[in-house]
Amino acid sequence: MRNAIRQNVSAWGIWPRVALLALLAVAGLLSASVAQSPRALAAGTDPVIHWDSNMIYPGQNNGNPWGPVGENALVHGEKFTASGVLGQQITLALIKGDVNNPPGGGSYEFCKLAGPKIPLPGKAQVDSTGAFDYNFVWPPAANSGMYSICAYNTVDGLPVGNIDDGPFTALAPSAPSVSVSSASVVAGQSITVTGKNWVPPQDVNVYIAACVDCDGPIVVSDTAHSSGLNTGTFSVTFTIPANATPGNYVAGANAHNGILDVGPSGGKAVTIMAAAVATPTVAPTATAQATATTAAGSGAGAGNGNNSGSTDSGVSPLVLAGVGVLLLIIALIVLLIVALSRRGTEKTPPGGADGSHPGWGGPGPYMGNKGTPVTPGGGTVQQNWETLPPGWGDQTPPTVSRGGPTMPHGDDSPTRPTYSHIPDSAYPPAPPAMYPPPGGENPTQPGQYSGSPPNPYDPYDPYGG
Repeated sequence: MRNAIRQNVSAWGIWPRVALLALLAVAGLLSASVAQSPRALAAGTDPVIHWDSNMIYPGQNNGNPWGPVGENALVHGEKFTASGVLGQQITLALIKGDVNNPPGGGSYEFCKLAGPKIPLPGKAQVDSTGAFDYNFVWPPAANSGMYSICAYNTVDGLPVGNIDDGPFTALAPSAPSVSVSSASVVAGQSITVTGKNWVPPQDVNVYIAACVDCDGPIVVSDTAHSSGLNTGTFSVTFTIPANATPGNYVAGANAHNGILDVGPSGGKAVTIMAAAVATPTVAPTATAQATATTAAGSGAGAGNGNNSGSTDSGVSPLVLAGVGVLLLIIALIVLLIVALSRRGTEKTPPGGADGSHPGWGGPGPYMGNKGTPVTPGGGTVQQNWETLPPGWGDQTPPTVSRGGPTMPHGDDSPTRPTYSHIPDSAYPPAPPAMYPPPGGENPTQPGQYSGSPPNPYDPYDPYGG
């Protein structure tokens, strides 16, 4: 029993020793790690310069800052407590390389001997705690590669021997910029704003406003996303509101909390012009129709006292023009019919009262039977181009030419080829009613005659003797 207890006590006594040895081993590893990390060691003793957090894009470039030339850089110093700089002004410069891992020396030697050295404008004021803030525009001379920032006292120009959070990487050799598709635009129309060197790729606030980086009115704005690690391009098209106030404006852009900005000198002038107001042209016919409709509607409203609604009875000018053309065509047809009718009714029939008798040798007078002067009277039957006296039918075509000066043209008697009678009111041209119509076998002159031709104007011997 005692032996068992001793064995248990001995076993429990080993574990504290093992735990102590493990703790000592971990402490030794941590000490070695701290001794091998220059940044961590310097962070406790050396002055340090921090890049502003807006210069660092989370998840990019291993947590180190990067961007283009022209970036609005901002740095913050601390632990500058050496007697030569505390409460004094210092100068700053950019040196190509990494001050935290200098080749063959410490940060002091790097800031003193490495190059090229690019001095930054102005001076930084160190306060009584050894801290300062300093901002500058990334210079065009530092246009590619990695750069560190070093501090120097103003007494002898020697470096203070600082470190920083890590080198800044220049991605583009030129500052961010914008351009516009046109220097002027009419309200209601579109304009395109493009940009380049907005690196690394990021969201960019693009706008057209009264001015750059001011509190003036903004006409339009939008967010574009740049593309290309070393190009940083974007394009956005704006439609200017139709009610935009005409005047002079500026197209600008900024990104990453103002670290990237075109600035007042980088904005592009844009003139917004008023939209032209078109004057409507109303056809006179349509206007007259609309006026008549309005008047009719007003009269109806006044008569029945009901003005609650109206009907638009305006007629299209094309419809009115078509109706007018149709009415004109109908009027022309009617006029043509009337003219033809009047022409037919006004034509003087043969033998009419106007004294014009086709076939007669002149207006007369002509000598009638037994030497009585008569005027030709209304013949109505046309034989070829001659006019027959009343009572005579169509006979054979004329066989002789004009007779004497007192005789008409033509042949009114088929049996007398050389004779045409003259109508006489006292002697009708037809056979007297007292005598029966002649008959016979002669196809051209019915009736039987003696040796001489019949004489219808002789009541005593109408058939000749």
